[in-house]
Amino acid sequence: MRKDTVIPDVPMNVFVVYDERLVTVELFSGEVVLRDPRDVAYHLELFEFFKNRAVRGEAATQLLRMIAREFLREGE
Repeated sequence: MRKDTVIPDVPMNVFVVYDERLVTVELFSGEVVLRDPRDVAYHLELFEFFKNRAVRGEAATQLLRMIAREFLREGE
């Protein structure tokens, strides 16, 4: 399991892709509804980018356990 994966961009806002026609983006000041096909396409690509780099399943469980052990060691 790699801990050194570099993600060149991080999600600065929470967004929800409903389908190829609608995306909502939550900001500190409110929510934005996007329906422009270019905006929706951008967020679909962004979602795929993060999905393809996500740790899932048993690998995610192992990663979280390792982080928890390190966190608890630092607190001793």
